[in-house]
Amino acid sequence: MRIPWTRDLARARRGTRALGEMFLAAGADYVELGMHGWAKRIDDPRELARFESDGATGGGAYAAAATHLFGTAAMGGDPSRSVVGLDFQHHAVRRLYIADSSVFPANTGVNRQTSILALASLCGRRVAM
Repeated sequence: MRIPWTRDLARARRGTRALGEMFLAAGADYVELGMHGWAKRIDDPRELARFESDGATGGGAYAAAATHLFGTAAMGGDPSRSVVGLDFQHHAVRRLYIADSSVFPANTGVNRQTSILALASLCGRRVAM
């Protein structure tokens, strides 16, 4: 009998591999899977491929969470203290706009989906000008 979520777990392993490979290709020194039984730090794409093929098949082995990341691309007028300007445009990369919770100065501790939607709308108007 096939367990219905095994396909989901295979997809999760594939997605983890793809993300890890992208991070390494972009210059990350290593990635962390956060999975019991795997090296804490992986710096070789072949190990990510092994994770995809040999990773746990039981749902209890995986813990996943998604959240808005705050403050990683802070907005501000001073390029030495922020990543994007008040127009949502990256200080160093022209025409690269960032309009998500990463422009917030820090985690607000509550769901800010409405604020994120408002920021994205403002940015969209700015880009369309």
